Amino acid sequence: MAGVSGRWPGQLRRWASRLLVEMNAEAKPDFSMLIESIAKRPAMYLGNASLQSIGHYLAGYCDALRDVGVSASEIEGFIVWLSEKFLIFHPAWHWTRILLHIYQGDEAAIKALPDLFAEYLQTKGGRTLAQLEFDRDIALMATYGKTSGAPADTRTTAIS
Repeated sequence: MAGVSGRWPGQLRRWASRLLVEMNAEAKPDFSMLIESIAKRPAMYLGNASLQSIGHYLAGYCDALRDVGVSASEIEGFIVWLSEKFLIFHPAWHWTRILLHIYQGDEAAIKALPDLFAEYLQTKGGRTLAQLEFDRDIALMATYGKTSGAPADTRTTAIS
């Protein structure tokens, strides 16, 4: 009996993994609903109401989706679009730092997330990641003369 039960967990994991992939193969995550829900009650999802925590949550969520074969390109595109919209693209500027800079704090930035995501979907939602990066680079070149740029003065600090 020990031999059978020893094999069962591995078989169960493989079966569950295949089932998740099959279930999610045609499913498309509703990021709009997720972002709206998190923005309404961030402490319920994260334990605290910080934009940095939301950034970590969404990164983990997207990693989990990719692990089961589901695209997270909508969130990835949104992040590229944010850097184009606010003309900030630099290694020291994570998307959460951009929003903290623009909205001057966690509460206002979190409140703005659903509207920003809706604006992204309306203006750029159907574009590929490469097209969004090209659009961002063109906007940055027009502003800074190079494909990166950041505000000279800010009250935010680099976060990871």
